[in-house]
Amino acid sequence: MDYKEFLSNEPISGQDYPLNSIEFFNEETVTDKLYVDKTKVSSNAEDQLEDAVDSYLNDHPEVKKAVAYREEAPEKRFAFREFGRN
Repeated sequence: MDYKEFLSNEPISGQDYPLNSIEFFNEETVTDKLYVDKTKVSSNAEDQLEDAVDSYLNDHPEVKKAVAYREEAPEKRFAFREFGRN
């Protein structure tokens, strides 16, 4: 899956908390933060998320890892998955 079909630069209009977001890092610096479009999530969300991150990493060779977060409020979030290059 192409990440552009699944991820957005801003929270999706009309979607409330909790939000799921992914931050992309080159070493330890955040280079990008994208939000998951909940309307595009299917029952196999873990595989879908992994495919979207792989697609992003393929397009951005400078990015070393990604961390997925669940955001309960603007200042309340927790990481639930980390992705790296194979």
